[in-house]
Amino acid sequence: MWKPVDTRFYVKRLPVAIAVIGDTGEANFIRMVVEQLSMVPLFHTIGTPGDFLQVIGQGEENAPPYLIISAHGDKGGIIFGEYIEEIDVSSLHDEVMLPETIGQAINLPGTVVINTSCSGGVEEAWQHAAAYDEESRSYRLYVPDGFYQLTPVGQCNKTTY
Repeated sequence: MWKPVDTRFYVKRLPVAIAVIGDTGEANFIRMVVEQLSMVPLFHTIGTPGDFLQVIGQGEENAPPYLIISAHGDKGGIIFGEYIEEIDVSSLHDEVMLPETIGQAINLPGTVVINTSCSGGVEEAWQHAAAYDEESRSYRLYVPDGFYQLTPVGQCNKTTY
């Protein structure tokens, strides 16, 4: 696995990659928080779908320990938008990269991936994280009309606003 020099310092600094698709406001805030926590942000400003596929397909030698995907999403997947004719958009469906495409391309062994996009696979990831142990059952999944939380016995309850 890739070992940047910061990970060998006396006071080690954890590298955290941030893939920015579209608006950089949220990503810049995330970068600031990462820096404040004495970690090293690796800021990947994604210009094309191909750029994103390179970031998520880095393989074992270059995979960062953490990757935060800062993007917009909808129920279809991650929104990329329109491109000029010269850009390869074959990985997109109606300007959106589908989860199936990402699943086929991702090669980040050992990397924890955090996706901040709306509808970006959050339900399944939340259920997995919340079921980890008793303390994790306090994790909540917020949706527009309320939130989900696991009960002490692992049942999923929804509270509406």
